[in-house]
Amino acid sequence: MQQPFVVTPLQPGDGGEGDAVWGFFTASWRRPGVPQPRPCFIAKVWNQTVAARYATYRQTIQPPANRREEFLFHGTTSACGSQWRAQGTGCGQTDGTCAACGILHGGFIKRTVRNPGQFTQRFGTGLYFGLESTKTNDYTEPPRATSRGASSDPTLSRVILICRCVVGHAFEADHDDHATSQWTQAPAGYDSVYGMSKGPKAPNSSLNWAEF
Repeated sequence: MQQPFVVTPLQPGDGGEGDAVWGFFTASWRRPGVPQPRPCFIAKVWNQTVAARYATYRQTIQPPANRREEFLFHGTTSACGSQWRAQGTGCGQTDGTCAACGILHGGFIKRTVRNPGQFTQRFGTGLYFGLESTKTNDYTEPPRATSRGASSDPTLSRVILICRCVVGHAFEADHDDHATSQWTQAPAGYDSVYGMSKGPKAPNSSLNWAEF
């Protein structure tokens, strides 16, 4: 299957984008005592169709001053990790078999989000992104995982995507409860939800790490 995206392999130590990507990951790893995972493969992926859709959505946010963008992390899994490492390309499955390839082919689609049984969706069904690689790494755990944290499905590989996201005018949620877990979109007048981590500004939050 022809890939609808362009893949450019990157390498830490290249003095360019490879260093920037790896630096972004390491700078936001904030879990004392837990070593940072080492990447098996790093690449820049560009999908023109998805990029055009993103640009169109960005233009809908009003006023223009609210078109705030962030680079954020998203954790998922891949059924073709060995193929990426060997050939620099994915399996091309878009039927949900390979979550990573599904995203690379068609972008993020709300109706295909993973069943929340494994992870709590504190702000309802939607697309979740992290500000720290520490938090996002937890979401790369394959659905069938052992209590010790090792994957019980050796065919799945961990994947972290660094995504350019338009968060717009974000609603700052300083707590989460049953009501927020039933949301299907951001509150009226807002474009996204920023879940604040527990701290002086959000003492009632259950989040250790902030998220969008």
